[in-house]
Amino acid sequence: MVSFSLNTLSCSVLLLSSSVFARPAPDAVPVAVAVSLDWGRPGSHSAPPPPPLPLASVAASNTGSAALPPPTGQPKYVQLGLGFQNYTCNGTAYVQTAPSSGAIANLYDFTDDLTPANLDTLSPAILKKFESCLKATSCEPKDGQDCDLCHVLAIASIEPDALRQTGFHFFDRPAGAQVPNFNIFEAGDFLSAKRAGGVKAPAGSYTGRNGLGTIDWLYLVDNASGRSHGLSSVYRVETAGGVAPKTCDTAGTQAFIPYAAQYWFYQ
Repeated sequence: MVSFSLNTLSCSVLLLSSSVFARPAPDAVPVAVAVSLDWGRPGSHSAPPPPPLPLASVAASNTGSAALPPPTGQPKYVQLGLGFQNYTCNGTAYVQTAPSSGAIANLYDFTDDLTPANLDTLSPAILKKFESCLKATSCEPKDGQDCDLCHVLAIASIEPDALRQTGFHFFDRPAGAQVPNFNIFEAGDFLSAKRAGGVKAPAGSYTGRNGLGTIDWLYLVDNASGRSHGLSSVYRVETAGGVAPKTCDTAGTQAFIPYAAQYWFYQ
């Protein structure tokens, strides 16, 4: 048992088997399907499909060349991403173009757990639990720390059935530029992506413990690098937190800002 004070409560957590924490190396592209998550196939989701992609929430701003297009068909699955938006100071501002920047997030399958009632509350609720744990443990994703205990506590406090990590979101630089990747290792899928659309998060979205804002909603598609398989696109919606301070003055300083988001994947 591991015990520590979280807010004013004493939390005791039975550490789960290593399978909860384990994930392959970020750049390991899976070649075998471990579990099928396709609708209608053996071992697939037994619950009804999730509610419609919530683009109506950004209808007023979802215009122009960067608009998020309506999806075609049902998502293959919906993953809840919980982790950090990583920024590096360039001497005047925090940016996400440096090699150490981008984002890292654990992904959890919430396909069967989304309902119209919780669609816009899951991300902020889980992020608030995550932030409370990070504060209590003084954990940051550096020096080899992944803050995995805080991931587990946050997910378990809201939806224990989704506790098993099913994927990992990370950035790499195969050709010099930052590339977002999604390794859904539980399904044997991989998406190496590029941005194809983006709009501001809806007014009233949770701005994180630092109160600085909420990261955008995005539409990402396969970047044609040949690395993707099983997936062609993903929407990042229902975001919470993730925004860094606007200014900084020490080049190389890093900021790790907690965030949560829903990732709706399409085949």
